[in-house]
Amino acid sequence: MQEAYFYGTCLVDLFFPDAGMAGIQLLRKAGVKVIFPEGQTCCGQPAFNCGYWEEARDVARTQVALFPRDLPVILPSGSCAGMMKVHYPELFHGQPDETEIRAFSARVYELTQFLVEVLDVKLEDLGEPVKVTWHSSCHAVRDLGLKGEPQALLGQLSKVELAPLARECAAASAAPSPCANRRSPGPWPATRLPMPNPRAPP
Repeated sequence: MQEAYFYGTCLVDLFFPDAGMAGIQLLRKAGVKVIFPEGQTCCGQPAFNCGYWEEARDVARTQVALFPRDLPVILPSGSCAGMMKVHYPELFHGQPDETEIRAFSARVYELTQFLVEVLDVKLEDLGEPVKVTWHSSCHAVRDLGLKGEPQALLGQLSKVELAPLARECAAASAAPSPCANRRSPGPWPATRLPMPNPRAPP
């Protein structure tokens, strides 16, 4: 039986735990023995994006240490997978442990990427008829180069109608961010965007 690590990500852990459990279930049904190391927190992307590279390296080292065996590391997030696979090598360039980090990054897969490209899973539709759309993760597309793996999985489900989304890359990625796309160490000055006060009188 093939073994693989599962990195739940902090967002899934805190807000969408059912999505994480569903990902583990898919892997198990495909014959994978899933290993979920305790102690997982954050991949370090927020600190990295804001220029706090030393702090991001501290977080990254703690996470990498949880996955010592030479096994695939599966993530249910294109953003976090992109951080670990693409940006960890950038973050650790010239560091004493760069070789170790690069070896780890080479084992990282986004969930649908692993299901399609590595396992070549065949799904059976056991649900009710439903119409859905799919919003591709910008990081999954840009950093990982995903080209329709999620849609390929949905296309195997005979009772699922997939409606195309006209403007996939015009959501969160278009919003202004005080620390977006920082590609050099900071720290950068903190900037707060004006937010409406929900308790203010109309």
